[in-house]
Amino acid sequence: ALRWWLPVSSIFGLLMVAAGSGWSVYLVAVADFFMMFGAIVFNVAQTSARLEICPPPMLGRMNATIRTVVWSAGALGSLAGAGLGLLVAPRWVILAGIALTALSTWWVCLVTARDDPANPTS
Repeated sequence: ALRWWLPVSSIFGLLMVAAGSGWSVYLVAVADFFMMFGAIVFNVAQTSARLEICPPPMLGRMNATIRTVVWSAGALGSLAGAGLGLLVAPRWVILAGIALTALSTWWVCLVTARDDPANPTS
């Protein structure tokens, strides 16, 4: 779940780019549902993995560090998206967000593939 939910669910963001006026505006709601569902599954899986890996005395520090990094990245991403939105059409900003969301989890796929007992090459 940790490896694939976020990148796969971010593909639904392409529906937002396809949305126009009229009935197709509902594509935004469908895309948002699947993207948020994928984000929730990813967050539950990565939180569970962190809690399993981290030694109990370090849990508070680990959680504080993760929250600082994630919330800071969200704020910086919002500023970058707003700045980009001033320069290009909104559809391009959405596409950039989709691409960055999908790419942001590739490092998780690479790191966890090393430790996968089902992967005979590790």
